[in-house]
Amino acid sequence: MVTTATEAAGLGSTSASGKASTMMSSSSKPTTRSPQVSIMTNHLDPVIKRKVKHLLSKTSGGRTQVLESLQEIGITTTTTSSESSSDLKSALERTSAKSVARVLYDSERLVRDLERLDEDLRQVYELADSLDQAVVSARAESEHMLADRSRLLESERRAKEQAEVLKAFNDLFSVSEEHLAALERAGGGGSAQDPAQ
Repeated sequence: MVTTATEAAGLGSTSASGKASTMMSSSSKPTTRSPQVSIMTNHLDPVIKRKVKHLLSKTSGGRTQVLESLQEIGITTTTTSSESSSDLKSALERTSAKSVARVLYDSERLVRDLERLDEDLRQVYELADSLDQAVVSARAESEHMLADRSRLLESERRAKEQAEVLKAFNDLFSVSEEHLAALERAGGGGSAQDPAQ
């Protein structure tokens, strides 16, 4: 509404309205979030919503002042683009330059607020992306640790089995050595008695 009125009056507010239009467009589409954001949606979204709500409250005062100053020059929320530019121009011509200047001043200040808001929103979403990346990294590290633990447990199980097998072989060899020694002793005793017979 500000753009239509001021352009019709030829007040040179193209710059302000242009920036307002640009910022409103960019604010409606903040920095695109990466696909990883969905990973922690349930946890992060409430935090982001509270942060965004707080940021939006910063510009509520500026928006109110703009609406009030527009009402002073006869432009309300019911003013539509279908109204002829000549009617708006006539209304502005009956308005003091001070009131029009106030509208432009409030609009410029609101544009600056929106620029800061856009930057704040960008930082919020960057923070959300960073948190998601940290979660992804932590999850990957946790999976690696679990895999390492599984491999360690498997190695311990195999080592235990090998130790049991080695113990069984040692026991078997010990028995075999005792038998061999007994057989040798028995064989030696028999050969010594033969000449006497």
